[in-house]
Amino acid sequence: MKNIVLLTISISVLLSCQNDKTKKNVIVVVNKTNPTEKSQFDYKDILIDKNANDTIQPGNITELFGIWKIDSIAHVGGTMQDEKLIQSQIGQELLIDESQLLFHFLNDNLKIEKPKYSLEKSIDSKGTTLWFGYRGSRKFVSFLKADRSHYFEIVNDHQLAYYYDGRIYFFKRNHN
Repeated sequence: MKNIVLLTISISVLLSCQNDKTKKNVIVVVNKTNPTEKSQFDYKDILIDKNANDTIQPGNITELFGIWKIDSIAHVGGTMQDEKLIQSQIGQELLIDESQLLFHFLNDNLKIEKPKYSLEKSIDSKGTTLWFGYRGSRKFVSFLKADRSHYFEIVNDHQLAYYYDGRIYFFKRNHN
């Protein structure tokens, strides 16, 4: 009888641990505006590209200079932000150049004069696109750091990402 009880407890613990491992890839949709209203906005499904192999990284910081635009947003958690404000970020520009970084985001203006850019790699993926299952074949996560508190994830040489409050904002380089 003791062995059966011990086996039952062991299986329960094992199943509980398995559920915890899969929770990091669960994406819950929460709409702050009105729970009965369905949003017409299409969030990016980041799990579609789960095993994509496009991981070409820039060789140096100057390859990232230019204008980037938010072209999609992934919904990966809850937020206190207004849903319409979040959705209005599509098309917002990020300017990265030698003398400054400019970004108008969620009613705030980020302006860093003479940024001290650095490229960093990390195997700690918490709060990144890799953590949420996007392009999961990567071995590390790369960041462009503009100062101590502002950084952008470099997904590959033509895509940046910015995680903020339950959303991942994806940037593509503006070629105009």
